Amino acid sequence: MSSAATQDRAGDLNGDGKADLLATGTDGKLYVLYGKGDGTLKRATTYADTGGGWDQGSVLLDGDVNYDGYQDLLRISGTGYVTGVPNDGLGDFGKQGQTSGPWSRADGTSWTSATQILHGTSGSTGAGGLRQDILTVENGQLLHWAAGFGNMTPTVLATGLDGSTVVTPGDMTGDGIPDILIRDDASGTLTLAAGGADGTLAGPADRTTVGTGFTAAAYPRILGAGDANGDGVADLYAATRHGHLKFFAGLPGGGFAPATGAHGGLDWTTVVAAD
Repeated sequence: MSSAATQDRAGDLNGDGKADLLATGTDGKLYVLYGKGDGTLKRATTYADTGGGWDQGSVLLDGDVNYDGYQDLLRISGTGYVTGVPNDGLGDFGKQGQTSGPWSRADGTSWTSATQILHGTSGSTGAGGLRQDILTVENGQLLHWAAGFGNMTPTVLATGLDGSTVVTPGDMTGDGIPDILIRDDASGTLTLAAGGADGTLAGPADRTTVGTGFTAAAYPRILGAGDANGDGVADLYAATRHGHLKFFAGLPGGGFAPATGAHGGLDWTTVVAAD
């Protein structure tokens, strides 16, 4: 397949302009859930040539690793080793092999130190390629790792995140800068930490509540969806403790609409990692 004429949007795995999801299951398979453009998802697809063992570690929809214009993924093994896995342009990650990192940390520590590892802010690496940075949550801190293959050094974006889950929804304020959501796991409150043009995040005094009822007990997994329904506002997905995936449409004035079924055909109690 030739290079794409234009760069795929972040999170779009098949070039149709709609946000998609990836998930790995306890069965070791990699699943692709293609978005329909209204927040719902087509039935999960798995490609035989992607192989097995995907239940060890996590995956990130993180930029274009081989500069062909397609949204690729990073695969983080159970031992913390990172490889880039190219997309064929249609959501099949088994046709082009893998790209060795090293995506290594300058201090020699492992990515297994992270309690969360997330796709981060966009950044250009030239040659027409789009690469994204990595965010991790470690020891109650949100760390930003600038895009690069080796000797990566973090910047602390936020502290005091023990008992919290970080979500990367994209731009929620309409200024073109990616923002962060922080979920208090016990209370279920969602707080918006707006991103600044200088790469910083709003401090605690400048954050706003944008959602309630998202407790970890009710929604063990919560995901930033980007703009999944095409209205220009960032959305959310959240999986219930019973394994059902729900869609929460972002509202123009802030906050989220009531949950609707996202479908996709997966039992989310069997999902190991997703992005």
